[in-house]
Amino acid sequence: RLYILKNLGKLPADFDGTIFRDYLKHSNSDMRFWAVKNIGKLNANTFADDLFQIACHDEDSMVRREAVSSLGRMRDENLIRHLIYLLADRDAKVVLQAMRALLVFKHKPEVVEALRFLEQHENEQIQMVMRREFSQAHDVTDYGTHTTAPDFMKNTAVLGDVRQVLEYVPDGAIHLTFTSPPYYNARDYSIYSSYE
Repeated sequence: RLYILKNLGKLPADFDGTIFRDYLKHSNSDMRFWAVKNIGKLNANTFADDLFQIACHDEDSMVRREAVSSLGRMRDENLIRHLIYLLADRDAKVVLQAMRALLVFKHKPEVVEALRFLEQHENEQIQMVMRREFSQAHDVTDYGTHTTAPDFMKNTAVLGDVRQVLEYVPDGAIHLTFTSPPYYNARDYSIYSSYE
C-alpha cells in the first residue's frame, strides 16, 4: 500500500480522495505522509479540516509540514485564519510552510500583521524569509558583503563532516551554492505541469 501511495503520480480531477482518509490515522508515519501528499494533489477544500487537524496534532514533523503545504496549495482565502494559527507552532518547518502559504495573500493587512510578529522569531531561517519579503533594502547576502574565501578552500573538493569542516570557513565566504533538483517542494514532479 505504501508503494502505491508513493507512486500514484498525477491524479485525475474527478478522483475520489476519500480513499486516503483511512490512511491519515495510520500508525505508520510514511503512510500518513503519502496520504497527505496525495490529498494535496487533489487541491480539494473538502479535506481542509482533515489537513488542519493533522498540521496541528500529528506526531511526525514531516507529516505536519506536508499537511500545511497541502493547505497552502489550495490558495483559499477561507484558510487564512488556519494558516495564521500555525504561525505560532513550535516546529519551525510548520511555521515556514505556513509563511509560504500566507505570502500568497501578502496584499491583505491581516496577513501582513500576522507575519510581522515573526520578524523577531528565534529561528534564523524564518528571520531571513521575513527580511527578504518585507525589507526595502535587499542585501547581496545575509552578511552584507562577501568575505574572501580562504585560499585553502578555493578550487578544492573537501570530504569531511560538515560540522567540523565549516568551522574553518568564515561567515559569508561561500559565494555560490549549486544544488541539483529535485528540490523539497517539487520532489513529486507529477504535481506540476512543467519544471518551470
